[in-house]
Amino acid sequence: MGQVIIDDMVRILCLKYTGKELDRLLALDWYDYGARWYDPVLARWHVIDPMAEEYSGVTPFAYCLNNAVRWVDIKGLHPGDKFFTPDAAAFNFGMIYNYKSIKDRVEKGSLIYSYTDDSGRTWYSYNEPNSGTKDSVRPNTKIPKGSKAYAIVHTHASYSEEHYNNRFSKDDIQACKAVNISGYLCSPDGTMKKYHRKSDGTYEHITFKHITLPSDASDPRNNGYTTEKIDRDYEKHPFKERLMYKLNAENMLDEKSKKLILRNNY
Repeated sequence: MGQVIIDDMVRILCLKYTGKELDRLLALDWYDYGARWYDPVLARWHVIDPMAEEYSGVTPFAYCLNNAVRWVDIKGLHPGDKFFTPDAAAFNFGMIYNYKSIKDRVEKGSLIYSYTDDSGRTWYSYNEPNSGTKDSVRPNTKIPKGSKAYAIVHTHASYSEEHYNNRFSKDDIQACKAVNISGYLCSPDGTMKKYHRKSDGTYEHITFKHITLPSDASDPRNNGYTTEKIDRDYEKHPFKERLMYKLNAENMLDEKSKKLILRNNY
């Protein structure tokens, strides 16, 4: 994805794939995304996300939650990034905070809001979530000036044997109706659900069957993408070994340069 296949005699422009600068230094042909470098040969980063400590539910080497066809990530640093749809914003929230909610055993809640840019295009985003208790949360209601609240998005913490928490509770539904907006739920079984407010003011329940979020291994309905699996995969750091293999196989750099790159990247 974005790999340069071109004769060296042909003059190429530096701004290429996704509008980012192609750096041909040392013949690596990596793209400069500002916060880190992207290798189009492997379709992966060689540098972990600088915000990886905050978003441990997603591999620190991922871009656009491993779905660059569907999503766009302008900076990849914090809540506040813009998305084409509210569903995409909710999915991003779920990939990051369902993991943290399950691990911390507390619910987390935000508002998804819409705003219009200078060109007249509407975008969606969400604010920094509040943390609550194991069975409730008061979502963060602070959104940028000029934006409009679209939906409440929250998690249901870890799996509970006391009550079935993979669906909207009565309190969840009442909270949406009280302010006339939609709601999203990221549940312990790793599913994302929407309590959608239609244009006529009525509501409908929607389950996104194609979406897989981090789930709780204790939940008998978990989807296999559990927080335990995420933790194991994170510890393996497979891409560090792949980087070294690539450098050694192509004999691009001397030992001093390899050590310098790895020290800077990791």
